[in-house]
Amino acid sequence: MPSRVRVAAAAAVVCCAHGAAWDDLVAMHYPQQYVVAKLQGEGIAIDGDLNDSGWAGVPWLDDFLDLAGPRYAGKGAKTWEEASREYAARFTGEANPTKVKMRYDDRYVYVGAELTTRQVAATVTGHCDELKSDVWSGTPVLPYFDDDFEVFINPSQDNYYYTEFEMSARNATYSTLWSLPQAGLGSVAPECGGGDSPRATCCNTTWNSGKGLCDKPPVETEAGSWTFEMFDPARRPGTGMASAAKNNTKSWTLEIRFPILSTPQHGGVVNVNAGGHFPGTDPTRLDPNNGQRYWWATFANALHAPWWAALNTTTTKEPEYIKGLCAKVIGEDKALNGGYSQFLVDANNAAPTCYYEAASQHLAGHQYMHNPDVFGYLEFSAPGAAAKPACRNVLWPARFVLAQLYQAQVQHLTNVAKGNGAYAASVDKLLDPAVCTIDNACNATALAAAMVHMHVEITADEHVTTGHCAQYAIGTRQIANWTGGPCFTARVSYTVTGKRGEGARQVSASIDEARLLKADKEVGQQWNADEADWLCLDNVAVTRE
Repeated sequence: MPSRVRVAAAAAVVCCAHGAAWDDLVAMHYPQQYVVAKLQGEGIAIDGDLNDSGWAGVPWLDDFLDLAGPRYAGKGAKTWEEASREYAARFTGEANPTKVKMRYDDRYVYVGAELTTRQVAATVTGHCDELKSDVWSGTPVLPYFDDDFEVFINPSQDNYYYTEFEMSARNATYSTLWSLPQAGLGSVAPECGGGDSPRATCCNTTWNSGKGLCDKPPVETEAGSWTFEMFDPARRPGTGMASAAKNNTKSWTLEIRFPILSTPQHGGVVNVNAGGHFPGTDPTRLDPNNGQRYWWATFANALHAPWWAALNTTTTKEPEYIKGLCAKVIGEDKALNGGYSQFLVDANNAAPTCYYEAASQHLAGHQYMHNPDVFGYLEFSAPGAAAKPACRNVLWPARFVLAQLYQAQVQHLTNVAKGNGAYAASVDKLLDPAVCTIDNACNATALAAAMVHMHVEITADEHVTTGHCAQYAIGTRQIANWTGGPCFTARVSYTVTGKRGEGARQVSASIDEARLLKADKEVGQQWNADEADWLCLDNVAVTRE
C-alpha cells in the first residue's frame, strides 16, 4: 500500500516564525506580477506603433533578467543580476533593453513591446506554417534564429495547455499549443504520446507541417492543426492573431493581438475545442471577461552575440565554426563573471544556435522556458477599476511548494547514484541536497521555510518502481514512456485569514507525477468576487490552522 505521510514542517527547518520571516520569503520569491487593465473605449491599431490611445499611461513591465539566474548565485565574483545586465548592455547597448505593456478587451489581449539592440537585424520571415530565412537553409527555422520576443501563457494555472509565441523584428511569428511541459536543457517533464489522456498529444502547431517539434518516435506524437492565426491563410488576419513590428536603427517595437478564446476558425490563449483544454474543465471560466483574475505568463527576449547578425548562407552551414564562436563567448563570460556563463547553446537544430535569454520572470534555476509553474503572473483588473497595487495571489504559496516537491520527487526517482527508482514518502528525503537542487529549481532552504506555514501530505510507495503512471528515464535502466511508472501525489493545505478581520479561507492544492498542479477550490481567483478586495497575499496571514 502507498505510504501517506503528513508533515506539519520539515525536520531541516531552522526556526521560522510568522511575520517578518514570511514577508521576507514572499519578497524574495514571489514572481513578477503585471496588472492588465481593460480598454475603456481607447483604441489599439496593430501596426507596430505604440502611440495609440490604448497604450497611453500604461505602465511597463521592464525588469528583464537571465531566465536561469538563480542557478548562478554565489558561483562567481559577480551576482547573477549584475551579470545579466552586463550581458544585455554588451549585446544591445542597454542594461535593460526589453519592456512590455498589456491591455485587454472583450475579445483580445494586447501586447506592446519595445526592444533595444545595437543594430536591428533579422533574417527569418513569414508565419508559423511558412517560415523561411535569407541565410538559414536545410533546417526548419524559428524566429529565435534572430533576436526575438517570446510570450508564454498558461491561463489554467496547472502546467497544462499553455501557449508559446515567438516574433522577430521582421514580424516572423510562430505559435504552439503545448499540452504539457516539454523536457529540455536539463528540465524534466512527464512523457506524452499515448493513451487517451491529456498527455496523448505533446503539442499542436502548424509549424513545419506539424512535424519535428515534439514528435519523437516511438512515443511522442504531435498534432499539426493549431495556430493563433486564422487556420485558413487566405482569411488572415481576420479575427485571429494579428501582429506588426516597426523597426528603427537601434530598436524595434511590436504589437500583438491574441484572441482570448479560440473559435472554429483560429486558436486562442484559452482553447475551448476538444483537445485544447484539460478534459472535464470549463475553459470559458478562464476568460478575464468572466472574472478570471490570474494567468501564469512570462515574456522573454533571446539576444545573440553581435557576430550572429554577420552569419551568411555559407557560415550557417558550418556548425563547427558556429560552435567555436559560441565557445569563445562562453570563455569570455567565464573570465568576466568569475567562473560562469549565462550563454545558452541549443544544438537541437541542423546548425547550433547560441544566445542569452532575458525574461520578465526568472525560472528559479531552470534554463528552459517550458516550466509554467515558475512563470510570473498576469492580473486582470475589473473593467473601469482605478489603478491600485497588484493583488498577490493567495494560491502562490501552494504553487511555490508543490512545484519544488515535484522537481525533488523526479530527481529522487531518477537519481542513479541513490538507486531509488521509486518516489519518496518523506519530506526529509526530498530536502536532500542531492535531489533538491537549484539546477532543478528546488531551493531546500526556502522550501523548508515555506512548509512551516502549511500542512504537507505525500502519498507514495517507496517500494514500488512500476505502475500505470508516467515513466521517467533512469540512466540506461529505462526510457521515458507515457505509462509504466509509479505514482505519487503531494498535497498542501493552509488557511488565509484577513489581517483586518475580513474572514478566513482554506486553501488546498496538489501535484502529481504527471505535473498536474490543481487547487481544490479557486480561492481568490475571481476579480468579480465579493472577497476580491481582501483576498490578496499581502492582506492575509498564512497559517497551518
